[in-house]
Amino acid sequence: MNRSLRIEIVPLKDLERVAGSFAGAGVVPVSTARVLSQMKNPYGQPDDPALAIALDEGRPVGYHGLLPGMLEADGKLSRVLWATTFFVSEKLRGKGIGRLLIESIRSLGADFVVTGMTREAEGVYRRAGLKHLGDCRFLRLRPESMLHRTIPAFSGLAGQAGKRFHRLWGRLVYGLLSRTLHGGRTDYRFREVPEIRSGFFRMRETPGCRFYRGPEAVNWMIRHLWVRSREEGSGEAGSFHFSALRDSFRYIPVEIRSHGGRSLGAVIFSISRSKRGTVLKTLDFEFFDPQDRIIAPCLALRYAGKYDADRVDLPCELTDAIPSFFRTHVCSLKKRSYVYSPKDEKSPLATCAGR
Repeated sequence: MNRSLRIEIVPLKDLERVAGSFAGAGVVPVSTARVLSQMKNPYGQPDDPALAIALDEGRPVGYHGLLPGMLEADGKLSRVLWATTFFVSEKLRGKGIGRLLIESIRSLGADFVVTGMTREAEGVYRRAGLKHLGDCRFLRLRPESMLHRTIPAFSGLAGQAGKRFHRLWGRLVYGLLSRTLHGGRTDYRFREVPEIRSGFFRMRETPGCRFYRGPEAVNWMIRHLWVRSREEGSGEAGSFHFSALRDSFRYIPVEIRSHGGRSLGAVIFSISRSKRGTVLKTLDFEFFDPQDRIIAPCLALRYAGKYDADRVDLPCELTDAIPSFFRTHVCSLKKRSYVYSPKDEKSPLATCAGR
């Protein structure tokens, strides 16, 4: 290991200044969009660690982003640190820099959680001592997979004709599945809203563990985007390892009410378009009556058809009503692993492990 290498922990209050000092460097540790967003995090405090930077003779050669969040355990909230980004310069990989970054974070004495990582990154976390916390399972719908199985001759169409056919096929599959789920139900209306009212996404009344995102966190996510549409972005994205731009990106907050005006629930979708295709995800959701949950996948499919989504990701809690035919021919079960390092053996996160 190079003796000139050192790890610097940057608190939230200094994040903007430190990020600006590395503008134009070969490795930029955080994008402008993320800095501006993190400064508004409702769960963040000025002295919270926001970034760990590996510096070699003053130059950044790796970094690990951090984001304060909340854990709800049996009706009580406690703070956790989420991993955001994790990068080591390709020329220096395999020299222990990633492990040093993780060890510096573990030494902060906080409940630390990671998800959305690559297999390579998960291996580094596990070797550094983090344990498996659990998996978030979700269902992925891809109309193209059904096309490959049922009409192989059309699945390989290329060019504009192929794109038009695939869009029409997707709309057909989304529409058919939506009508199957909907079952003729017409006792609700929905509307897009700029943000979610405070009556949604509250703490649970029953015992249990979950990562908590109250209305203040959901609205923060909507107002202060980490990922922006290309026409809204700046030229900085090329030097930041994690893409801060998409061809188009937006959140779609939706409130659902009965025709009489009674609130039924709310759901947040994201729609992202890039070279890899268009993806619609169902994110936060809440319904006051569990029977109304069926509305969420119906709306997801409606938006998927509107935006010609190549795939739709749905939480497993919302997919019980999807018929077995569609599960077999259109859907696949996916999972996101979570790993963690507890503050100590009696910390809230440690006591939630396995729950």
